[in-house]
Amino acid sequence: MQTEMTKDSVPRQSRTDRNNYFADFEDHVHIRRSTPTRLGSYEFNFVRSGTDNGFLIQVHNDGLRVLLERIPSAFYMGDLQASQVKIAGREYLLLAANSRTSTHRMWLGIFRPNGSKLYAASLEQSVRRILQTEDGVSLFFSSGDSMRIKI
Repeated sequence: MQTEMTKDSVPRQSRTDRNNYFADFEDHVHIRRSTPTRLGSYEFNFVRSGTDNGFLIQVHNDGLRVLLERIPSAFYMGDLQASQVKIAGREYLLLAANSRTSTHRMWLGIFRPNGSKLYAASLEQSVRRILQTEDGVSLFFSSGDSMRIKI
């Protein structure tokens, strides 16, 4: 896993709908809090965390729980989205959550099908667009900066 930031290197692109970061991906879904949501062999649902009244995202793959991930508190009330992608012949699960505020921040997580975490971070800039590349994903920020995550 390698990340690389580039400052103001790309022309400002039209903003991807904040409610659909994975619109350019073949397989994607919005995860609903009140009902389990499916994407291929994955099933997503929320579990309340007793310690801070927050939420954990629980993911099952082919019926086996593979992931129980805490979503940072700034993103509890925002929209959660998932995409299943194939990069360099391997499958990965991407999760993105919007902040509940007008800051347009995003939390992004990248996981293997067995639930092992490759990347998870709260991004401080507003994301305009996420695109799949041959070796990972690229994020384009409203500031003109970009970030490439190589898997």
